[in-house]
Amino acid sequence: MERRLPNWCAVVRRSGIAAGVPTVLLGLALGCAGPREASPVAGGASGFFGPGDRDNVVVFIHGVMGSPQSTWRNASTGAYFPELIQTDPELRDYSIYLIGYASPTIARAATITEVAARELQRLKDDGVLAGKRRVVIVAHSMGGLVAKRMIVEMNRPNRDELDSLDRVKGVIFLSTPAMGAPIAEYASWLSLNPQFANMTPADFNAFLQALEDDWQNMLRDRDLLQIPGPRVFCAYETQPTAGIMVVSRVYAASRCDANPLGMDLSHTGIASPGSASNDPYGWVKARIREAAAAKDLSRKAMLSEARGTAVASALPPESQHLPLVLDAADPNMVGKGSIDRLFRDIQPRLARGERITSLTFDTLPGRDYYVAFAIDEYLKVMRPYPAFRYVVFLERGRYVGWMPAPRFAALFQQQGAQVTRWINAGDFAALRGQGMQEGSIPSTATALEALNQLEETRAPGLGVIAPDGKLVGIASRSGIVTLLVSRVIARQ
Repeated sequence: MERRLPNWCAVVRRSGIAAGVPTVLLGLALGCAGPREASPVAGGASGFFGPGDRDNVVVFIHGVMGSPQSTWRNASTGAYFPELIQTDPELRDYSIYLIGYASPTIARAATITEVAARELQRLKDDGVLAGKRRVVIVAHSMGGLVAKRMIVEMNRPNRDELDSLDRVKGVIFLSTPAMGAPIAEYASWLSLNPQFANMTPADFNAFLQALEDDWQNMLRDRDLLQIPGPRVFCAYETQPTAGIMVVSRVYAASRCDANPLGMDLSHTGIASPGSASNDPYGWVKARIREAAAAKDLSRKAMLSEARGTAVASALPPESQHLPLVLDAADPNMVGKGSIDRLFRDIQPRLARGERITSLTFDTLPGRDYYVAFAIDEYLKVMRPYPAFRYVVFLERGRYVGWMPAPRFAALFQQQGAQVTRWINAGDFAALRGQGMQEGSIPSTATALEALNQLEETRAPGLGVIAPDGKLVGIASRSGIVTLLVSRVIARQ
């Protein structure tokens, strides 16, 4: 049932453009953008819409001054977004859960943080985040901030919370003001509802700054262990509402797993497709299916595995150091003798399938043992073998750094004589400038410590060093996580 508009709202509508932007802003801020149903009373509107016994669940969260009834219903066609999903034969295995909360135009209400805490508890109490459920959240406007707050609250070192977070496979933001919205600042002057103040522009909004930091941290934690979810998708409006862009791309900016999508819809239209053939229905449907298709992987199990596994035990075979050393102290590996050994001994071993992952130079500074033509021949023989991944640099037997084999080969092809001089002279600063990586970690450190160091340094890999100073291998993020994931899945 449509709410009767106050007389002054009618005045705003009649004055329209003539009244200027401040009048339009006043009207938008106080709910005069169009007919709306009254917001639900707190605690009385959340629950399943239709059958609630399916393992897949789509959770709808409305925005400020909205409701589960009005936000998702198209004013022209009467189409109801949750019902479109419920009746879609390709989504028949999904239950619908509607979150509703009080969001009055003028009166006091709960803050975004309070709404999120209450509705998260309700989701848990109603079994939405339990068992084998796979949940995708569709959130409009401020509802996206509520969703963010709920999700970051679950990203804590607590088994029950992490298990709940594992159930959330995707979040779809429809014009969510991640960076706030200028119109909320005007509204906050006129309303006692603190939700408007929570959405003022982020440059002076400590709440939004902290929320976005927590959101970024949650996604980094997800990526650190390559957890499949939640996948994050963003869309924003490109059409004005009553002449005002409520949430443009600038204010919708947040971290998403794909580029944010602009839709030729208004702020209200982006939440209320006229039919299953209209935007944003098809895009939302595809994102729901994409997110729900992700494999289940326990955060708690991955964290336990990463904390309980030494990094030396988390190196897959291709990352372990199986060296072929051009050793300056060995006469058979210098000059012509090294070429003889390459074709008499090394090449047949490779041809028989022996894995050699590294070409290692052990420098004795001041003694020019290595020659360019010998290095070039070794590279020609070894490059075709996939196991050959690294070039490792030692100084008097101690690890200094490493370089990806393709990078070293390309560098050597361009300036082989110079590279040979750098190696002989122990000019590791020059090699560092050409891409040599020096980061290292003790072999006794945990896999989680290695992943955190890789994240902090943005290095492609770390040398794993045994207590005796010898190189165990090169720890890369993908290599460590792939091995951990395989172990966790094997136990599930």
